[in-house]
Amino acid sequence: MMVNASTSPPTLRNPVGLGIQVVGAVMLVILTAVVAMRLWGRYRYKAPDKSTKATFREPRFWMLVSDGTIILSYISAVALTAVQMNAVQWGQGLHVRQLSIVQIHAVLKMFFIYQVLYKFCSAIAKMATVFLFLAISTPHKPNFNLVCKAFATYMGLYCLACSLVAVFQCGTKLESNWNKTVDQSHCFYLPPFWYAHAIINVSATLAMAILPWWLFAHISYKRKYAIATVMTVLALAETGLGAVRLWSLYRAAKSPSDLTYSTSTGQIVSQLEVDFATIASCIPTVLKIGEEAWNTFCVRVLGRTPDFSTSRTGSKTTGTHETHASELQSIDRGPRPTGPYASFDRDDESTDSQDVIVKRSSRAIKVTKEVEVAIEYGFAETRFSRQDEQEDGLEGGKSSYYVNSTSQ
Repeated sequence: MMVNASTSPPTLRNPVGLGIQVVGAVMLVILTAVVAMRLWGRYRYKAPDKSTKATFREPRFWMLVSDGTIILSYISAVALTAVQMNAVQWGQGLHVRQLSIVQIHAVLKMFFIYQVLYKFCSAIAKMATVFLFLAISTPHKPNFNLVCKAFATYMGLYCLACSLVAVFQCGTKLESNWNKTVDQSHCFYLPPFWYAHAIINVSATLAMAILPWWLFAHISYKRKYAIATVMTVLALAETGLGAVRLWSLYRAAKSPSDLTYSTSTGQIVSQLEVDFATIASCIPTVLKIGEEAWNTFCVRVLGRTPDFSTSRTGSKTTGTHETHASELQSIDRGPRPTGPYASFDRDDESTDSQDVIVKRSSRAIKVTKEVEVAIEYGFAETRFSRQDEQEDGLEGGKSSYYVNSTSQ
């Protein structure tokens, strides 16, 4: 029997590995498009910064944090996909008996890096969505805001803790994580750790299915039901993938001598789970861009006028108005408040949204009072008129008197 001593990637047919690569490549393209739309939408709908007295309010802070975590989550997802592709190149998806010792070590090394990145990505992507909720929420929802902040802190801590545990599962002898021919006595038994992290992650995903409905229950927000529905569907899909991943981890624990094959399903569903979580944090902006694209398509391709009868405040407009294609570019370009950073989705704001700041009008309201007194004597009538003008919010005012005489 010939022993495989190859030191280069295998050339065997690998249908399982091919499936991993196809899923990873397709999801990477979709994820890139969605994140690009989110970032472009933030620029597209941002407020022009022309004020020298601009303030950095809390909603803008949370939007900035959300944007930052989305970028970090995207970079981590790209790195996760790259590690996955490299693992397949070295034989992920093939059985151990089909690989050389060098190829096995290369696959297990990629699997070790993948575990660390996944535990980091799975929490960061959810935190981006929570920060988005905090940007949309109002100060009048203190319980919701407190839960979101506590939840984000919890995910950040368990993300960091699980990543560190994954790195040092064999202490400082990192080679023991992928080279099983060296002493393994200083490594702890991995399956219980896998199960614990999977259960924590699934629980956090279920919470992500509830939070959008809690947020939109008592505030008016355009497309809120569509946003909540899509986010919930993605969260439930993540939950299902988490359950499949848990089953895959159980199967891998039962086949510790064939990890190059038994961990393949877990890698596919883990990649999908991270990508879905990142996409969920981009949904509000993506839906807005999609709506504009649909309106443009209706006018320019189908020749139909979209229904713009409802204004931004929700009231119906009166009269008829013909919408031209040129108007679609500025339909969302109304006057916007200034500031150093874009507030989220200004056209979707509601009267009780945290982004809404009601300012007193700089124009005073003028109130005019006129009193007329008529005095008749002889053949003439004299009328005295007093007209008072006062501006609302200002003390005092001015009075004018007029005398009109008419003969009878």
